[in-house]
Amino acid sequence: QQHRLTTHLDTTHHPLPDIAHTLQTGRHHHPHRAAVLARTTTEATRPAITGHAHPNPRTAFLFTGQGNPYPTMARGLYDTEPVFRTTLNTCAQAIEQHTGHNPLTTLYTPDTPNNHLTDTKHQQPLLFALQYAMAQQWLAWGIQPHALIGHSLGELIAATLAEVWTLNDALHLVCLR
Repeated sequence: QQHRLTTHLDTTHHPLPDIAHTLQTGRHHHPHRAAVLARTTTEATRPAITGHAHPNPRTAFLFTGQGNPYPTMARGLYDTEPVFRTTLNTCAQAIEQHTGHNPLTTLYTPDTPNNHLTDTKHQQPLLFALQYAMAQQWLAWGIQPHALIGHSLGELIAATLAEVWTLNDALHLVCLR
């Protein structure tokens, strides 16, 4: 499969964005996938031919601002990844100390009214906790960020990971927003 794609990229006249779109949306998704960062078809074939990753890859963690949490959000991670679960539980306990409400009750308890998922006062602490827990999971998997970037609420998460302040202080700030 790799050889056929490399041969096609070497001989095609189609623009790389069109090829990338077709590969993403017009093909069956197999259990294993590869990603290539390239500006031209020539650049796109280099990793496939050599089989080597970029010699000095850099990863950035990007954290969003306001969002729309929904019931059972990140439940798969919560059920299967101990680092994610432990971190989210720690955040939820701190949020409950600051607000009197445990966000996991709203998120993971069936038939619980979801008004806390649409209220900014409750959304932001929950979104902070989910993103912070995801970052801790990435770190546990050995993914080290070269940069931390955040927008609005995400700035607080990035600053917490950069150890500008403690997790508890950050959650207190988020609960006061």
